[in-house]
Amino acid sequence: MKTKAVRLYGEKDLRLEEFELPTADAGDDMVLVEIVSDSLCMSSYKAAMHT
Repeated sequence: MKTKAVRLYGEKDLRLEEFELPTADAGDDMVLVEIVSDSLCMSSYKAAMHT
């Protein structure tokens, strides 16, 4: 399944990327999560601007 996400790479370097999610049975070290919010909080903004 493909998804899109904004990833933080460094100061003022945010990139919207599309990538394939691994399947839930990909291994013992995998965690299945449900996204309950798709917003950016102020602390994330501050981290992006001052990393």
